Amino acid sequence: MRVKVSILGVSSKPHSIILTLDCSEASIVELVKALADCVEEPLGREVRDALESPTYVAIVEGTAIPRDRWDNQSVKDGDEIIFMPMLVSGG
Repeated sequence: MRVKVSILGVSSKPHSIILTLDCSEASIVELVKALADCVEEPLGREVRDALESPTYVAIVEGTAIPRDRWDNQSVKDGDEIIFMPMLVSGG
């Protein structure tokens, strides 16, 4: 399975990675673990910290996936996933 993963909010610029896994589907949690393992330091540490933060959201093919569904939400070959911090505003 090959997926495009974009990570926003770490370092000073967005990062995109084509991730290849030996399976036909994976949960977002499994994807996060594989992603953290393939990113070189020091960016790898920033990525792991960001993706463990409750303020990050996963967007799979344009649909925001709540963090409590990351274990059950599958991604498949060709999907595009964006991880980004939630923006909250008040007034």
